[in-house]
Amino acid sequence: MIRNLQAAVIIVIVFVVWVVVFRQTHATPEVRDSEEYFLLSKNLINQKIYFSGDLNEARDFRLYSKRTLGFPLFVAFQFWSKTLIYISQGLLVILIYFLGLNVVRRFSESKITFSIYSVAFLLQASVFFSVGLLLSDLLLCAVVSLAYLVYVSHNHSGKSMLFGGLWAFALLVKPVILPSILLVPLVIYLQKRKTKKWAFGTLLPVLTWAIISFLSYQNTSHFEYSSISTINLSQYNAKLTISKSYGYDSAQRFSNGLMEKVPTTEKEYSDYKSSSLSMSKQIMLENIYSYVSVHAIGMIKMLLDPGRFELYTFFNAKTSEISLTELIFSKDIEKVKAELEKQPILFIVFLALLGLQIVKLIGFAFSIRKTKKIWIGLGVIAYFLVVTGPIGAARFFIPVSMLFSVFVALGWRDLLDFLKKSPKR
Repeated sequence: MIRNLQAAVIIVIVFVVWVVVFRQTHATPEVRDSEEYFLLSKNLINQKIYFSGDLNEARDFRLYSKRTLGFPLFVAFQFWSKTLIYISQGLLVILIYFLGLNVVRRFSESKITFSIYSVAFLLQASVFFSVGLLLSDLLLCAVVSLAYLVYVSHNHSGKSMLFGGLWAFALLVKPVILPSILLVPLVIYLQKRKTKKWAFGTLLPVLTWAIISFLSYQNTSHFEYSSISTINLSQYNAKLTISKSYGYDSAQRFSNGLMEKVPTTEKEYSDYKSSSLSMSKQIMLENIYSYVSVHAIGMIKMLLDPGRFELYTFFNAKTSEISLTELIFSKDIEKVKAELEKQPILFIVFLALLGLQIVKLIGFAFSIRKTKKIWIGLGVIAYFLVVTGPIGAARFFIPVSMLFSVFVALGWRDLLDFLKKSPKR
């Protein structure tokens, strides 16, 4: 266990530097999300067109709103230099680590708590390997972590506008924040009770949603924040439900049927959106018990996943196009094992990280006893688990990785104290 905080900081910095250097000396992984972020950034800056696809090809209307502005602007400010982006993402990890130290300080002054937090943070493989991937998750983590600190701070001067601005920016970074705007009235009410002032700054995410949805309407004639909501509903929620109820092959036929034709006109996009939503909802309602099971298992899987996608993608390991999650729900465990064992060294690393993740979860579970003190942070973690549940991957847990590490530290501190006080036999 790391006893010296300075040593922990040095290790964080060294590992970030290693990731950046490794990425510079090895081929960049090909990830569709990254490509779309870069295309949106360049199309927006160079052509003044809000589109995350290749302008020289037939325009897939889903790409007019699929990606949001936050990460593409982050990329553009660094002149699309991958080196600069890796470095800035490394700096984001260091920032997130220090934000976590500030959160720990709110709950404990114990040196052991700070040490456990440092260890737990260092063992967040998905976070560190994401430094070498061109994705929006680390940026969202930094924004969510800072927003949490602002919300729980005792300084109320300008807090409403700053918190609302961070909330709006988080929404710009990733559409996963979209359902949270339903909580705006509740947040305004809670802030009114706490500060005796109306927190109108928290309306900024609602304003952001309206502006981006209007821009989308101008391009597609649909007032929607992001097409990713429709895509995820069909390609994850409904597809995984089919996989569990009828098997892997049935899930593939459903997916291929929806993706058979790319919508390249407003009419085709309207038809695609209408059929995707109606079919997906029908499937989920007709197989409600399977869907609830898929959602619950996905949430558990997200907590257990130490970062398989980040680990394999960072090292450019060849992975199958087969969805492991679909195979799991189809109960084809042998195929799951066979897919993982195609990269034996990474599979061993994955198993080791999985074991460490279970150890962290023990501490996290023990921290829940402090619900009255940490209920806001637990609520933020629960939000990401519930909203992204069916996907069940560590990547979608990265935004709350700092909070998770803090609560792991608090839980293990209490657990160690309990074990020390227990009578010896």
